[in-house]
Amino acid sequence: MITRWNTWFEAALYHAEHLDVYVIFVDAETEHGSTQQLHKLSTLLHNEQQLNELRAELEFLAVHCQRLITVLKSLEERQFKAVDIYNCMADLLSWLRNPGFPYATPGCEDAMTNAAEKLSEYLEGTKQPAIQLCTCIRPKAAAIAVTYLHRVRECHRISVMCCRRVAGIHRYCSTGVTT
Repeated sequence: MITRWNTWFEAALYHAEHLDVYVIFVDAETEHGSTQQLHKLSTLLHNEQQLNELRAELEFLAVHCQRLITVLKSLEERQFKAVDIYNCMADLLSWLRNPGFPYATPGCEDAMTNAAEKLSEYLEGTKQPAIQLCTCIRPKAAAIAVTYLHRVRECHRISVMCCRRVAGIHRYCSTGVTT
């Protein structure tokens, strides 16, 4: 059986949309008798603090997981380039470390921090044996793009400002520093 990586996100988003329905359903079911697990679920759903935390985490996921879904879908493609994967993962790591939004709960912060630590083991650590190859190829690929752009610019009279932007991207890919 093949399971796509996004199945978990899709299920979480579905549950977030229907959480209020679950409360009603569990209440109705417990009126007709209750199993031990149904009783535990009812207790969780009627604990206002736990329910609010669950709502906050599901909402956080719904709002912020689109970036992860997009990355995961791109990795499901049959044909891709190692440099593209490296760039995608580097961008994802940067976002995980500095998402630009507050965390809904400590659990959300832990999840983002743990994901960043795990991904950094592959991009910056020793978990990915070919990582040095990717880091060497990345600047060369950017340099090739700049050279190509200059050739196209000459043929099609593209603005100098456009070329400067691409050159800035090249410097960033080569050094990691923006100018």
